[in-house]
Parts: sequence; structure tokens; C-alpha cells
Amino acid sequence: MITIIILSILLIISLFIVVNLLRKLERIDDEVDEVNLQMLDVLNDLMKMQSKMEEIDTNGMFANDDSTGTIFTQLKDLIDTLNNRYNEEITDE
Repeated sequence: MITIIILSILLIISLFIVVNLLRKLERIDDEVDEVNLQMLDVLNDLMKMQSKMEEIDTNGMFANDDSTGTIFTQLKDLIDTLNNRYNEEITDE
């Protein structure tokens, strides 16, 4: 009889723990989804920025200028790197 009571108490405690962990997991999953959406928004904004930069620099004057061209190239490379990284992560999911 004592064994049944002890096992019942352990079962109730285990159920409480499992339910608590499930709630935490669902909360974390929601936060991960939200962060993924934010990352996609940032990626879309960066892609729009890159196309706008290329649109502004249709003659290649900024890209070919020494001081401005270096920054222009670095920004373009950064956007390409982020684009590739996030696209790989999206395809992996």
C-alpha cells in the first residue's frame, strides 16, 4: 500500500514536470519562430538596400571611386554574405 502511494506521488510529480517542460518548450519554439521572421525581414531589407544601392550607382561611379568604392564594395559583400548564410539556414530547415 505504501509503495502504491509513493509511486502515485512520484507519477504526479513527474506529470507536473513534463507539463512544465512542455510549456517552456512551446514558449521557446514561439520565440524561435519570431526570431526567424525577424531575420527574414532583415534579410529582405538588406536585399532591398543592395538593389537600391545598385540602382543609385547605375553608372558605376560610386563602385569605382577609391574611398566610396571601398565602402560600397564592403557593404555589397556583407549583404551577399548575409544573404548566402540566411538562405542556407532557410533551406536547411
